[in-house]
Amino acid sequence: MRDLGARARDRVLERLGEVDEGVVARSEFYARARALEDLRYGVEQALPVYSRNARRAIETLFEPLAGG
Repeated sequence: MRDLGARARDRVLERLGEVDEGVVARSEFYARARALEDLRYGVEQALPVYSRNARRAIETLFEPLAGG
């Protein structure tokens, strides 16, 4: 989710067939948490490319929670 996005997630789920919704919810939670960690790391280490990629992931991952 964090690195490859929702399209990749959907393809994996399609291939797996029936998957417990808890698995999907956990994967989304962990992707969001890791993106936030990536942002912190990028800021602390002064790595603008890292921070920029983390921000992009955060926008995408949190969009569904904002009703987008």
